[in-house]
Amino acid sequence: MNVTLLLRVVGFCLLQTTINATVVGFVAPSSIFRLALLPVIVWSVYEVLPICLEATGTILWGALAGSFSISSLIQYIDTALLSRWSADSRAPTHIVKGGTYDNTSREQRQPVKTPAPTKWQRLKFGYQISVSTRKVGTPYQVKGISPFSTEDPPHLPSRGAFLLTKATTLMASYLLLDLSNLANQPEQNQTLYHPSRISWTNPDNFAPEQLLVRSVTALGFWLNLYCIIQFYMGAFAFFMVGIGVSRVEYWPPSFGPMSEAYTVRRFWG
Repeated sequence: MNVTLLLRVVGFCLLQTTINATVVGFVAPSSIFRLALLPVIVWSVYEVLPICLEATGTILWGALAGSFSISSLIQYIDTALLSRWSADSRAPTHIVKGGTYDNTSREQRQPVKTPAPTKWQRLKFGYQISVSTRKVGTPYQVKGISPFSTEDPPHLPSRGAFLLTKATTLMASYLLLDLSNLANQPEQNQTLYHPSRISWTNPDNFAPEQLLVRSVTALGFWLNLYCIIQFYMGAFAFFMVGIGVSRVEYWPPSFGPMSEAYTVRRFWG
């Protein structure tokens, strides 16, 4: 780990999120400044990607830092340029036909008449939208979001209980990812994934030990992906609720119960 480079990575990622939040909170939807700031977001990605691996010291965390920077760019294009979210209307001011927000009724799209937001309210809304990929708490939130409790869907945990749960999830996800990284053996990749090992016509590839290797590899990939998403979303939720920018209800579980993933649509949705 290189502390100097790590601080640069964190700084550029914070810069991307802050620009997105400021634009959504304070800049008019039709302002040219929204487009003018896009090169800064792109430049941040350009600065982060080459150094994220050396900065974090591991492939796993380097990939997480790089993916965050890229996702911030995608979020900016979506929220600031295409849908043009605004703190004044607390909604996207431009609905792209066939896009993410085109599945709501005209009644839902009517702007809510509220008093002019304060600067703090604008900043909070900007950060909420800039880090939320599901737009929870708005008429445009995605479908199929799981409640905090499947037995009692209206249940909402207290702020303290929420933070404790997220802290536990963060620690568990970090430990599992760290163990996975320690178990990784890059020097074995050329042997395990040699072209001769991938061929379906080679009967040796269907030996029990080869099937076991494939099963463990696939399971490890999905477990790592699950932990990465839990860590990524959990860190945001813990920070945003912890400092009072967001409320608990804006951060429902990232995943629903496995018992409901019995179709392809439900598995991915």
